[in-house]
Amino acid sequence: MNIKIVICFIIICFLPAASAVTTDRVWAAKTSGYIKLNESLAYENYLVKVTASDGSNSSLAIYKDQSLIAADEFKVNEFKIYNGIGITLLGIRGDYSWIALSKLEDRDIWTPLETTTLKWGDNYSIQNYSISIDALGTDTVNLTISNKTMSCRA
Repeated sequence: MNIKIVICFIIICFLPAASAVTTDRVWAAKTSGYIKLNESLAYENYLVKVTASDGSNSSLAIYKDQSLIAADEFKVNEFKIYNGIGITLLGIRGDYSWIALSKLEDRDIWTPLETTTLKWGDNYSIQNYSISIDALGTDTVNLTISNKTMSCRA
């Protein structure tokens, strides 16, 4: 029973064979850091400075090319966009605010197509991929994943 759960988990979560690739425009984190009151975090020509913090909110000043473009209050996990840069207050710990800066990028995103359960000897095909179970052990499983251009053992 446990080995079936592991196999399903591997197929659902980790194998590109069980997924389709799409290219999407997504916010990709570029840098993050813990900064204290009146300290700043820099990325490219942007600078984010913590001007106030009360344990659940932080006030941030956002600069581009050394010019103030915004001063705003953030709640934990709040995301805001300023002149093409995304800013998130990820958390507050004591005197420190955890800030992340991100930018829009084209990225390959894996999306699940379907789920299945395999038994030893089964062969499963999806798109250009084929998955088969070579061997089962008490704690392990050997999978063969292949497509038209490659073959690998996991």
